[in-house]
Amino acid sequence: MSEKYLLLSEIFPPKTGGSGRWFWDLYTRMEPGSVTVVTDVLDKPQAFAGDAEIPTCRIPLASRSWGVLSLSGLRFYFSLIRNVLRLVKQHDIQSIHCGRTLPEGVVGLVVKLLTGTPYLCYVHGEDIEMCRSSREFTLLVKAVIKHAGILICNSENSAALLRRWWNADETQIRVLNPGVDASVFSPDGALPENSPPPQEKIILTVSRLQSRKGQDMLIKAMVEIIKRHADARYIVVGSGEQYDYLRGLVQDLQLSDHVKLLGECSDQQIRQWYRRSDLFVLPNRQVGNDVEGFGIVLLEAQACGTAVIAGDSGGTRETMAIGETGLIVDCRSPQGLVETISALFDSPEKLVQMGQQGRQRVLSTFDWPRIIAAARDIFAELRHRPKGQ
Repeated sequence: MSEKYLLLSEIFPPKTGGSGRWFWDLYTRMEPGSVTVVTDVLDKPQAFAGDAEIPTCRIPLASRSWGVLSLSGLRFYFSLIRNVLRLVKQHDIQSIHCGRTLPEGVVGLVVKLLTGTPYLCYVHGEDIEMCRSSREFTLLVKAVIKHAGILICNSENSAALLRRWWNADETQIRVLNPGVDASVFSPDGALPENSPPPQEKIILTVSRLQSRKGQDMLIKAMVEIIKRHADARYIVVGSGEQYDYLRGLVQDLQLSDHVKLLGECSDQQIRQWYRRSDLFVLPNRQVGNDVEGFGIVLLEAQACGTAVIAGDSGGTRETMAIGETGLIVDCRSPQGLVETISALFDSPEKLVQMGQQGRQRVLSTFDWPRIIAAARDIFAELRHRPKGQ
């Protein structure tokens, strides 16, 4: 019988987010019956069809307070730990997989201290960086890291942050990149309904609308890009707290004919836009301690045969072969985007070649069979570690 894992993560489908997509793709590929998912309750009462695909228990996992120095924080953790203890016993769980150091890792730590059940923790980069701004969070994260059996980093950049700021033991650290299903994300298939004419050059961004994603810099860059390439169009997919600001920016710069904010799209629609786009751009930048951990969307775009550009921040470099499948640009101002995108549009053959090479790199490095094999090896390591480590 295979080992039984409990994945504890607030971010999990249908809630959107790169880590949630990663966990879904990873754990639905594990042996049937080996995984129980504990995630947040749904905003709307209707059932999520995916819950029938992988056993899922939904309990309140969102809280305004991740600390333990407030009454609300203590109540949050007490209720969550009590529920997880019950599920560990009920499902005969051998290890807990925590989606982040906070708050999920704190639960894993307490359950380990109470029952001896080992836990591993995923590290995404932005999560541990944000915690450095709080003394209380810093102390909690240090305790979680100290007692975790394994720390799974989504990139070498996230692993470097663990070494630099958190003094993690090297024997704990493993790097496991997110993967992409290259049979689903592929150049072959339908294009968006009412797809723009072939002569229009489509730039695409798929991500949450938040400051570090940098959509505002590319919108500003479009003022100059369309002077050089009047047929350029910028399509933005996603929702978030910056929506009103970005919409206002488009109106202020009189770019309504060249920039479209589509909001949330289905997975199928996103794949169609990847295929139709000439260039995918994630113009990310660091904002305070908020960094891009990896950038799964960059892999998805390359799997669909589309060249990519990303900001020079976090782990995005690790998603591409720089100069061959994509380019890294300083996205703290619009100018680098203007020059780089314009140069690529001046060399359409290079764009096509980069997209083709990106597809091949995904197949050789990031396709799921390779990632799953590596994940199983890491999970087995946790099982074989001496008790108490």
